[in-house]
Amino acid sequence: MQNNSRNTSLPLRLLAPVLAGFFVIGFCDMVAPVSAHIAVECTVPWQRTAVVFLPSMVFLWFLLLATPVAAAMRRVGRKRVAMAGYGLTFAGLAIPFLAGRGCAVGWYFVGFGLLGIGNTVLQVAVNPMLACLAPPERMSGYLTVGQIFRNTSLLLVAPLVTLATTWFGSWNLLLPLYAVLTLVAAAWMQLTRIPDSYADLVGELPQRAADGLSASSDAAAPSGFSASDRSASEHPAPVVRPASSAASSDAFDPSVRSVSAAACFRLLRLPLVRIGTLGVALFIMADVANGFLSARLIPDPSSLLTSTGYYACRIVGTLVGARLLQRMPERRYLRLNLAAALLLTAALLVVRDIGAIYACMGLLGFTFAGLFPAFYAVATKGAGREADGAAGLLVMAISAGALSGPACGLLIGLAGDAHVGMFFAGACLVGMWLLTRRLPRTCESATGALPSDNTETA
Repeated sequence: MQNNSRNTSLPLRLLAPVLAGFFVIGFCDMVAPVSAHIAVECTVPWQRTAVVFLPSMVFLWFLLLATPVAAAMRRVGRKRVAMAGYGLTFAGLAIPFLAGRGCAVGWYFVGFGLLGIGNTVLQVAVNPMLACLAPPERMSGYLTVGQIFRNTSLLLVAPLVTLATTWFGSWNLLLPLYAVLTLVAAAWMQLTRIPDSYADLVGELPQRAADGLSASSDAAAPSGFSASDRSASEHPAPVVRPASSAASSDAFDPSVRSVSAAACFRLLRLPLVRIGTLGVALFIMADVANGFLSARLIPDPSSLLTSTGYYACRIVGTLVGARLLQRMPERRYLRLNLAAALLLTAALLVVRDIGAIYACMGLLGFTFAGLFPAFYAVATKGAGREADGAAGLLVMAISAGALSGPACGLLIGLAGDAHVGMFFAGACLVGMWLLTRRLPRTCESATGALPSDNTETA
């Protein structure tokens, strides 16, 4: 009973503002569904054509800004980076709303561009922020919980747009609602002290015990990491720490040289960082492809499959995955889910019955639920003390999703059948499967320090 209290009571108090950040991250995914409404408002033909590029304004910034933001984060701190992300998100939501309904499409490009930048900055900060609250053996489970909140935000986009349009005659009332929620989440995080590392979190527990938050410092320390081990955070042993578990004494010291963008890319020389980054890129491409194709596999574009049903199944799968990732290694979890996803993708190439398509797409969303946090955890464990740099690489990998729409559209155009687009998603799944074959049975056994400039990791 003591152990449960140790692992849940304190993190739950700190988790809430971080998880609110994941909910705000989901706001940028409204751009795709509202683009159709914006196109209707445009009276100039070229503006209607330009609207199709609005979703690309979100993915673009992941490619351009993820590693520079991660490079600066060690010196300025995760919370300051997160606050900047919230501010940019708020501005991106406010500008098109203040410009008014029917405004020039340029205002949407400016606003959604800022929204994409804010989303990039926020993702770079909150993923390692959440990972540092988790014991090493439970990191994947914690990251999966973050995806539950993001998927919940995605699930609500289509219903909220529909309700705003039906009840108030304007979809853009969603913008001030999201802006207010962004401010609430920012204030919540600003008022909460988030530890810089898991070692700091463990070190604070004895003091919090006096306030009734812990029975003793020994109870607060996780298994295998006793109170006497805290001094090791300043002189780390070869054992790999969780995300951002560098010593608190120098974690965000302004005198410490910030990690350069080149150093972030050198992390790709570490096998697990390379596998995790490529896995995230392939996952995003497959996931965006599924979203692109779901509305095209059946004739009714307003069906449950357009987004709501897919993400509802994702939430259920995420809840299940959060438990499974606490009981099995990432390697086994990934291979089981990818095998199931490949079978479902193959089925969607041939089935034409609407009910069967509903079932396959829902189950596909279920299998996709835990893939991102599992690959993220693999890379984070592989990076060790350089987890902030790895966070930049992983967020940058999200930009790969920009390839899915054109690739699926090209396949559909050549074959004249939307089901053929599933070949692209299937190819991404095969790539992820091959990556898992290179994972050791326990990821920790292959981790280590960043190799020197003239040392190549096999």
